[in-house]
Amino acid sequence: FTVPLVQGVMKYLYLSDTTGTEKEKAELWAFASAILPMVHSYNPIAAATLRANSYILNTDVVPSGRVLAKKSLEAVYPALGITCVDVGGYTSDGDSTYFAGAEPCVDTNTVYGYTAVNDIRSHLILDLDQASLIVAAKASNPSKAYEFYSQG
Repeated sequence: FTVPLVQGVMKYLYLSDTTGTEKEKAELWAFASAILPMVHSYNPIAAATLRANSYILNTDVVPSGRVLAKKSLEAVYPALGITCVDVGGYTSDGDSTYFAGAEPCVDTNTVYGYTAVNDIRSHLILDLDQASLIVAAKASNPSKAYEFYSQG
């Protein structure tokens, strides 16, 4: 059920940032708030970026811009068990042309310039666990840091 929620976030990130009606802001917040707990469990920084750019009471619509919010969410696709192909991009009804900035990302096994032959998603999840452990440790939350260390 994650893919339709992510697709909703991507659609309304685009619409909120381009036209910014109250309805679109509400739709963005509805979809984003549904996936924020999952995103946070894998990457608190990505979750904070998503929340900051989708919060319904923001005076500025998508304050950091949809590109940053989109990239942050795409970074946790492997941890969510989804791919760029699963999510796709955003087009107008009946058209196959993606809106600028709403194109699908590209699934890759490239990390830091190295392209792996095998699927490396499980290793990327370890990297996200490491990032979460560091965030918890810096926030002086040793029990949360230990949780990430012991359970991932």
